[in-house]
Amino acid sequence: MRTVSRWFQSGSRLTIWRAYSLRVPRIVLSAAGSDSGKTIVTAALLRILSDKGYKVQPFKVGPDYIDPMFLKLAAGRPCRSLDSWIMDENTVLSSFVSGSMTSDIAVVEGVRGLYEGESPVGEKGSTAHIAKIIKSPVIIVLNCYSLTRSAAAQLMGLKAMDHQVNIAGVILNKVKDGGHEEKLKRAILHYTNLPVLGCLYRSPFLEIKKRHIGLTMPH
Repeated sequence: MRTVSRWFQSGSRLTIWRAYSLRVPRIVLSAAGSDSGKTIVTAALLRILSDKGYKVQPFKVGPDYIDPMFLKLAAGRPCRSLDSWIMDENTVLSSFVSGSMTSDIAVVEGVRGLYEGESPVGEKGSTAHIAKIIKSPVIIVLNCYSLTRSAAAQLMGLKAMDHQVNIAGVILNKVKDGGHEEKLKRAILHYTNLPVLGCLYRSPFLEIKKRHIGLTMPH
């Protein structure tokens, strides 16, 4: 905190938060759209890191209050919101920094698709905007149901949309079997050169029930 105080005295607040935020390892998990498995994958990652002894700080993009309940249960720490639609960049950064100061790593779950935001032609409010503000790499959770080559096409589109968004890898979800997994990996490597960081096969145990406003709340 003393270091932060010195920075407050020597420069603009936005520059200070940006400088300090770069000290915190972080990752953003996003997708091409809703129902891709972001919450399941994010919660699993939080629990794995927590079980390994890391202090993991969860964040959620947007005003959602249900998904953060799952993330809190997985991490054992309250989940905080990052919302560039209702917050300016400075407030997003300050929320990120203050929330992750005592953690070893920050894990951010995106909202809807990577580029969905306030406007169909603007980035404000989107997961991509948050990733750029906090300068975080992005991992795509890809719903691969009935896909092979088209999975690579989706990733190519996400990469091409904004070259300032650092898409660092992909986690395959809803994969049928080992043969399907190998076909997906070949297509993705051939067309995008993105690393496949993980794979989840289809299972009823990996489904969270939904209702009209989103996921069913955890008990």
